Amino acid sequence: MTAPCGIPCFECVAFKAKSNETIKKQLSERLGLDYDKSDCIGCRNRNGKGFLSEINNIFPDGKCLLMNEKGYCKIYLCVEERQIHNCSECDEFPCENLQPLADRANRIPHNLKVYNLSLIRKLGLETWANEKAGKIWKDYMTKKFDQ
Repeated sequence: MTAPCGIPCFECVAFKAKSNETIKKQLSERLGLDYDKSDCIGCRNRNGKGFLSEINNIFPDGKCLLMNEKGYCKIYLCVEERQIHNCSECDEFPCENLQPLADRANRIPHNLKVYNLSLIRKLGLETWANEKAGKIWKDYMTKKFDQ
């Protein structure tokens, strides 16, 4: 399960919460969500609707910069319109939709997108998922810049 933007859903705590009650409870408490709404099935399964789009303490005005006025991810909608699996398959890659942002980078892993998509393009989706995605995710979430 990889998002159109290259985020590895299978490494994300919100995605893991759907099969792990402990993680789901912690996520619910940390984000202030109802327990029943504290896991993510991935944007593909939500037709591009952002998991955190309705939570004002996560995104200003209830949405992130990459969501349209209805809370749908612009990257997801673009990939669907172009009928491709992910941005790495696009002739316009990388585009403005993939620009990294510093705001909440420690909590929302969108700065991984271009790096992951570049590796997907280079190695293929399956090899990236099996050999690289987990380490990249762990490093992003735990390593210091000066290590």
